[in-house]
Amino acid sequence: MAAGDPKEGHVTYVTRSLFWGFPDYTTVQREGGDLLIHARSVFGRSYLGVNAARVDRWINALTSNVVTGI
Repeated sequence: MAAGDPKEGHVTYVTRSLFWGFPDYTTVQREGGDLLIHARSVFGRSYLGVNAARVDRWINALTSNVVTGI
C-alpha cells in the first residue's frame, strides 16, 4: 500500500508489471455506496492494457464474491 487507509475509504496500491516490473498505481475510493477504481502507469506513454485488465479482474472478483456470498 502506497498511501491512504481503508478505514478512511481511500487507498492507493503500487502494483508492478509482470515482465518489466514497472510500478503502476491503483487507487480505490469509496464514495457513498460506490467503489471507484482508478489504475494508471507511472512511467511511459502506453501500458499495453495491463491496468484495465487488472481493474477488470478486481471487479470480476468483487462481483463474484458478492454473488456467491463469500
